[in-house]
Amino acid sequence: MGEKPNPKDFMFMNNKGETLIKKPGQINGLDFVIDGLEDCEVYLLDHSAQVFIDYCKNCKIFIGPVDGAVFARNCDDCVFTVACRQFRTRETNRCKVNLYVASDPIIESSSEMKFGPFNGAYPGLDEHFKAANLNPADNHYSAVYNFTPQEGRTDFEIMAKNEFKSWNVPIDGNENYINPVPLPESGIGITQLKPTLNKQDSASDMKSFDIHTSQAEAEATMTQGEDMNDDFLAPTAPRTGPNMSDQSFDDFLNDDAPVSSTVANGASTDDFDLDDPFGEAPKKTQPPQQRQEEEEEEDALAVAFLEFTC
Repeated sequence: MGEKPNPKDFMFMNNKGETLIKKPGQINGLDFVIDGLEDCEVYLLDHSAQVFIDYCKNCKIFIGPVDGAVFARNCDDCVFTVACRQFRTRETNRCKVNLYVASDPIIESSSEMKFGPFNGAYPGLDEHFKAANLNPADNHYSAVYNFTPQEGRTDFEIMAKNEFKSWNVPIDGNENYINPVPLPESGIGITQLKPTLNKQDSASDMKSFDIHTSQAEAEATMTQGEDMNDDFLAPTAPRTGPNMSDQSFDDFLNDDAPVSSTVANGASTDDFDLDDPFGEAPKKTQPPQQRQEEEEEEDALAVAFLEFTC
């Protein structure tokens, strides 16, 4: 039996002005926590199960493929490059997110967010996508779902084409940068346009810097990047969703906890229809007595099944 992992090896906490790195094999599909960082650069160059990012300010954070969710909470003025299955923010403001996500990203109580396609590259990134069971051709980065929309205010936007800059990270001198995520032709986020990026076929339009490069040097390098094609991005209309309560994010983390909220037409989330997520279609309701009878019948069937299998 192998040695039990030390939790302290799977977190960066309360650092200021530092460069924090996890190289391939140092996370190896486990959870990771990033908490209380300020003016830091973070590199998770490995695949992981899920990542929590809390109370970070003015940080640049690169997160390799995550088989589950990435949660960013109470973060301000950060730059994220993230590949994950689910992405969600709460009380996060003025952040730029270059994203690969296999489902629609969600923001809650967040403002001045900016989303663009995944821009990260490092040696072996394609293998980490496979290890995390992610399909790089299916990217929903622009299909942002806003849980807490407010009339007259736009909480997020899709970044313009000239804001896209590649973030290439060499590992131990290896500069064979790989980004398996195709660049989209439009803001839909699932259109394949360009092949795998690497140093050989994209050196002319990709900027790179070492993991030991200072933040000022990295930003200066990235601002020199060239614009992409004119039709690179076409911003999509903002999406809005259920107006969730303050507890909705915690409920989201706990599958067993009930979510207290309403959908667009006032129905409870118990009646939430996955085929009609915005509550636009008329809801079919049952008389209370009929519903009670059906529930009693289901309970009886469950008891009978348990008795049969025991």
